[in-house]
Amino acid sequence: MNRLSSLLKQIYAQEFLDSIRDLPKFTPKGSIRIAFIGTHGTGKTTTSDLLKEVIQNCQRIGSATRECRTRYPGVTGTDFQRKCKDTFLEMVNELKDFSIISERSLFDDIAYIQVDDSIDSKTQEELVHDLFEAASSLNWDIIFYTPPNISLVQDIYRPSDLGYQQLIDDKVKELLPRIQSKTPVIELQGSTPRERVEFVIETLLQHNLIS
Repeated sequence: MNRLSSLLKQIYAQEFLDSIRDLPKFTPKGSIRIAFIGTHGTGKTTTSDLLKEVIQNCQRIGSATRECRTRYPGVTGTDFQRKCKDTFLEMVNELKDFSIISERSLFDDIAYIQVDDSIDSKTQEELVHDLFEAASSLNWDIIFYTPPNISLVQDIYRPSDLGYQQLIDDKVKELLPRIQSKTPVIELQGSTPRERVEFVIETLLQHNLIS
């Protein structure tokens, strides 16, 4: 990430944080698990960051992919995908006694595997099966689908190729009916970070997950 991009992200992060300071605080009813699913560059990180400021006593889980890029430089393909899965499960397990807000659901990784030409079809099928079973075992209370309707920003973890972003989104949408057989999936609404946070809060109130 270049210095200008890093500076802009810091400025926007503070601006978004300031935009929700007047919102009331909420408390989870028991240990709740909320996750996001969607292609890269759709506001999952920003929304989950801001929600942690509004929902008290929650732990946030970031991207296992970003964590693995740091932990395992040079590892690619099948080995990298398996490490990402194992790392994400570790991150969730470490917080098993807490309420969780996660910017990923693990289901997302299936979409990226399905378009990875470096992985043969048989291995892809095995990875997809393993990931779906692992993601289903996490028992998310609600998963919010984030559509690609905001500007995509280049950073060191994701490409700014809009075509690739759309391809992943198409794969994610193909997965949604299957995921919905396991857990509620709701499309995130709102054109600004504040509006998205308000939408999530209203949804969680309706589902009696916070007070």
